[in-house]
Amino acid sequence: MMLNDHSKIHEIFADILSSITDALLVLDQQSNIIYSNQMAKELFLKENQKYGEGEKFSPFILPEPHLSQGLSQGTVLPGSIPFECYFSHVQKYMEVRAFPFPKGITLLLHDITERKIYDQEKDHAAERKQFEIEMERLDRLNSLGEMVACIGHELRNPMTTVRGFLQLLGEQAECLKFKDSFDLMIEELDKCNSIITEFLSLAKNRVLNLESGSLNEIVMAIAPLIREESARADKNVMFELEETPDLLLDQNEIRQLILNLMRNALEAMGPGKMLVVKTYREGLDVVLAVKDQGPGMDLSIIEKIGIPFVTTKENCIGLGLAVCFSIAARHNAVITFDTCSKGTTFFVRFRKRTA
Repeated sequence: MMLNDHSKIHEIFADILSSITDALLVLDQQSNIIYSNQMAKELFLKENQKYGEGEKFSPFILPEPHLSQGLSQGTVLPGSIPFECYFSHVQKYMEVRAFPFPKGITLLLHDITERKIYDQEKDHAAERKQFEIEMERLDRLNSLGEMVACIGHELRNPMTTVRGFLQLLGEQAECLKFKDSFDLMIEELDKCNSIITEFLSLAKNRVLNLESGSLNEIVMAIAPLIREESARADKNVMFELEETPDLLLDQNEIRQLILNLMRNALEAMGPGKMLVVKTYREGLDVVLAVKDQGPGMDLSIIEKIGIPFVTTKENCIGLGLAVCFSIAARHNAVITFDTCSKGTTFFVRFRKRTA
């Protein structure tokens, strides 16, 4: 009677294990298969090969690094050890849970192929969207740069003439009572000239004056100006400059890039906050990092970063970062950034090149 009860219980457990939709394998310490349910047989049975208990587990799968690593962990560590792997011969992604026991290991394999494909398609969609945003940014930069390159110099010539006459008139005795007005007009003309300079910086065919120079020296030349601006706004600035090799740079352009990034960082922070500027080597690259302690960037801005006329500031036309991206591209450099609620860091990675 007892034997019949045990036999019946064995049959019930066998039926339960066979009905599980996940693959179940029990291996001994030598990786011999002690037990396999129906799903495991369907997954790991190869053509022209007899499957059965006592066979080694390894012949029924292609060697997968993740699986080998997981099995290695499972034979040493106690408890349930989850890991993922891809089984090439059945083209399936499986989530594997390993349950070690004193005489072997139990593997429960759950098919996550649909989920992985969905995740991959979602990642590809995100990459496509990012590519489209980058192409939009480049198209706008190129179009704007080409347009301004054509008309920028034509605008500057009459502006220079007007500015010169305003200076002459302002020095005349009969016009001294209008000096404040003349100074205001000259100041506004200088603002227009500054805007034109920024527009011209977007031109992709701008001629560079490349010379071997030190990024650190350019940063330190700007440092007194930034320290003064930060002090006036009750903010702090710190420079952490490591030794870096010389680069081929247009020093005027790199100065403009660094100033734009530093001023953006200062404007993003409240009083008492710290701006940190770093330079260091990362492999063969030389990196400039500008870190603020602002509130971080909104997603709406992140998606359009570097596109002309995108800004959250009042009285700003939104060219600063667009100019930075253009300058970086002309120097074979790449701009990336990290942002969160505790601040934003912009990284400019210069790839070392020779003359």
